[in-house]
Amino acid sequence: MKIVFITVGPPGRGATAEAAKGYLERIGRYAPLEAGHVKAAPYGAGAAARTRAMAAEGERIAARIRPGDYVVVLDEKGRTFTSSEFAAVIGRLAGGGTPGVKRVVFVVGGAYGLDETVKGRADLLWSLTPMTLPHELALLVAAEQVYRAFTIMRGEPYSH
Repeated sequence: MKIVFITVGPPGRGATAEAAKGYLERIGRYAPLEAGHVKAAPYGAGAAARTRAMAAEGERIAARIRPGDYVVVLDEKGRTFTSSEFAAVIGRLAGGGTPGVKRVVFVVGGAYGLDETVKGRADLLWSLTPMTLPHELALLVAAEQVYRAFTIMRGEPYSH
């Protein structure tokens, strides 16, 4: 099973981006990994401009999703998990509990979130917190939790 992270806009620079990169590299010890981003659309003034920008970003994301992918969309209205519960989800996917899944794709939205078409494609809406987070921080937390899930599944000491 391959783990894929897609963010809207690049992860940026600085301590948060470096920490996320570190966790992504650690995930690569457990599963093939691909991390990339789609170009953020320019946001104009007003709701209509925001809707158009989110739709454009949604199309770019959809182009990166393949048939058969298990898509996890990070969304403040999604389901919350304890680390152990999330490890069970990853374990079920990695262990073949969801037939035909070759890639698990984590999608992190941009400044205004994600278009409803992207959310509609999700197999799982995952909430890290009910608060809104910058996409760089959401990527860091998600990557850390995926890494933690692998350590929990293997009984490694990091998870304590």
